[in-house]
Amino acid sequence: MRPLPSLLLISSLLLVACGDREESRVFTNNPEQPGVTVQSEVDAEIKELAKGKDPDDAKASAAYDLARLRLERRGSTIEMSLIDALRTGDDWGVRLGCIEVLQSVGTRQCIEHLIAALQDDQPLVSFQAEMTLRVLTDHRELPEAGKPTGPNGLPPLPVRAATDLGMDAETRIWTTWHAAHHQALYDAWTAWWATAKKDTVIK
Repeated sequence: MRPLPSLLLISSLLLVACGDREESRVFTNNPEQPGVTVQSEVDAEIKELAKGKDPDDAKASAAYDLARLRLERRGSTIEMSLIDALRTGDDWGVRLGCIEVLQSVGTRQCIEHLIAALQDDQPLVSFQAEMTLRVLTDHRELPEAGKPTGPNGLPPLPVRAATDLGMDAETRIWTTWHAAHHQALYDAWTAWWATAKKDTVIK
């Protein structure tokens, strides 16, 4: 019969095992710990996106960039949180930031929500939604500036005048166009997605 381990050896092994478990508990990010949940971190980062509204505020822009980077690193697992904030957020800066993050992490399920954002009251949000839809679907409903009206009846954006050197020229052009045609733009994308949804590969 093999001799039983000594009491001292058993005690040592138990101490090592307990130590390992304690080390694992201390150094593992446990999402169930109150106040340290992954969702609370995501919500805080989404809130920080509001700071991207003023590009002239260097400190706020840096906070926005950091929040956006952290969200993008989380990948598509946070897509529904971004969609919820996009659809319900009161701050247009948050809505804009959510769309910009979705351009990196969005999947098929965000497309209809981006289409809805085409009617956002804030022109920058609707513009970013239009751009993100183009990127993700590799499709466009709005004709390029200066091109003829498309088969969907949407006129192109006016070409920027060579004499218009204002930094906000593109925004002004979009704002004017969007005020007149946002419903038609929404209808065109909605109709296209209804027929193309099954076959479209999201990039």
